[in-house]
Amino acid sequence: NENLAVASASIGQVYKARIRSGPQLEAAIGPEQAAKWGGKVVAIKVQRPDVEASASLDMYLLRRTAMWLSKIRGGDLPKVADCFGMQLFGELDYVREANNC
Repeated sequence: NENLAVASASIGQVYKARIRSGPQLEAAIGPEQAAKWGGKVVAIKVQRPDVEASASLDMYLLRRTAMWLSKIRGGDLPKVADCFGMQLFGELDYVREANNC
Protein backbone atom coordinates (compact mmCIF):
# COMPACT_ATOMS: atom_id res chain seq x y z
CA ASN A 1 0.00 0.00 0.00
CA GLU A 2 1.45 3.37 -0.99
CA ASN A 3 -0.11 5.14 2.00
CA LEU A 4 1.89 3.20 4.58
CA ALA A 5 4.54 4.98 6.60
CA VAL A 6 8.10 3.87 5.83
CA ALA A 7 9.31 4.99 9.27
CA SER A 8 7.64 5.96 12.51
CA ALA A 9 8.68 7.63 15.74
CA SER A 10 7.02 9.13 18.77
CA ILE A 11 6.68 12.59 17.20
CA GLY A 12 5.88 11.72 13.60
CA GLN A 13 5.94 9.43 10.61
CA VAL A 14 7.81 9.39 7.31
CA TYR A 15 6.16 8.62 3.97
CA LYS A 16 7.62 8.09 0.51
CA ALA A 17 6.26 10.41 -2.18
CA ARG A 18 7.00 11.49 -5.74
CA ILE A 19 7.06 15.20 -6.63
CA ARG A 20 4.58 15.89 -9.44
CA SER A 21 5.87 17.84 -12.40
CA GLY A 22 3.68 20.52 -13.87
CA PRO A 23 2.59 24.15 -13.69
CA GLN A 24 1.97 24.14 -9.93
CA LEU A 25 5.52 23.03 -9.22
CA GLU A 26 6.90 25.58 -11.70
CA ALA A 27 4.85 28.34 -10.05
CA ALA A 28 6.08 27.33 -6.62
CA ILE A 29 9.82 26.93 -7.29
CA GLY A 30 10.45 28.21 -10.84
CA PRO A 31 10.92 26.33 -14.11
CA GLU A 32 14.61 25.50 -13.60
CA GLN A 33 14.12 23.95 -10.15
CA ALA A 34 10.89 22.27 -11.29
CA ALA A 35 12.83 20.54 -14.07
CA LYS A 36 15.37 19.38 -11.50
CA TRP A 37 12.90 18.17 -8.83
CA GLY A 38 9.87 17.02 -10.82
CA GLY A 39 9.43 13.25 -10.67
CA LYS A 40 11.94 12.73 -7.82
CA VAL A 41 11.10 10.40 -4.96
CA VAL A 42 11.33 12.17 -1.60
CA ALA A 43 10.68 11.53 2.09
CA ILE A 44 7.80 13.47 3.67
CA LYS A 45 7.85 13.88 7.45
CA VAL A 46 4.43 14.34 9.06
CA GLN A 47 4.23 15.45 12.68
CA ARG A 48 1.66 13.75 14.83
CA PRO A 49 -1.32 15.95 15.80
CA ASP A 50 -1.01 17.71 19.16
CA VAL A 51 2.61 16.59 19.64
CA GLU A 52 3.68 20.12 20.61
CA ALA A 53 0.97 20.41 23.28
CA SER A 54 1.87 16.97 24.62
CA ALA A 55 5.58 17.86 24.72
CA SER A 56 4.77 21.13 26.49
CA LEU A 57 2.88 19.29 29.22
CA ASP A 58 5.66 16.73 29.53
CA MET A 59 8.27 19.48 29.90
CA TYR A 60 6.17 21.31 32.48
CA LEU A 61 5.90 18.14 34.56
CA LEU A 62 9.58 17.30 34.09
CA ARG A 63 10.67 20.79 35.17
CA ARG A 64 8.38 20.74 38.21
CA THR A 65 9.85 17.38 39.22
CA ALA A 66 13.38 18.68 38.62
CA MET A 67 12.68 21.67 40.91
CA TRP A 68 11.38 19.38 43.62
CA LEU A 69 14.33 16.98 43.33
CA SER A 70 16.81 19.88 43.39
CA LYS A 71 15.47 20.91 46.80
CA ILE A 72 15.97 17.38 48.12
CA ARG A 73 19.18 16.29 46.38
CA GLY A 74 20.77 19.58 45.37
CA GLY A 75 22.18 20.42 41.97
CA ASP A 76 20.69 22.44 39.16
CA LEU A 77 18.26 19.85 37.80
CA PRO A 78 15.91 22.50 36.35
CA LYS A 79 18.78 23.63 34.12
CA VAL A 80 19.23 20.04 32.92
CA ALA A 81 15.48 19.84 32.23
CA ASP A 82 15.64 23.16 30.33
CA CYS A 83 18.50 21.88 28.14
CA PHE A 84 16.49 18.75 27.42
CA GLY A 85 13.46 20.89 26.56
CA MET A 86 15.46 23.03 24.14
CA GLN A 87 16.62 19.89 22.34
CA LEU A 88 13.11 18.40 22.34
CA PHE A 89 11.46 21.50 20.87
CA GLY A 90 14.29 21.76 18.34
CA GLU A 91 13.32 18.27 17.15
CA LEU A 92 9.73 19.47 16.70
CA ASP A 93 10.78 22.36 14.46
CA TYR A 94 10.49 20.77 11.00
CA VAL A 95 11.02 24.13 9.27
CA ARG A 96 14.42 24.56 10.96
CA GLU A 97 15.28 20.98 10.06
CA ALA A 98 14.36 21.57 6.40
CA ASN A 99 16.52 24.70 6.32
CA ASN A 100 19.48 22.63 7.55
CA CYS A 101 19.24 20.21 4.60
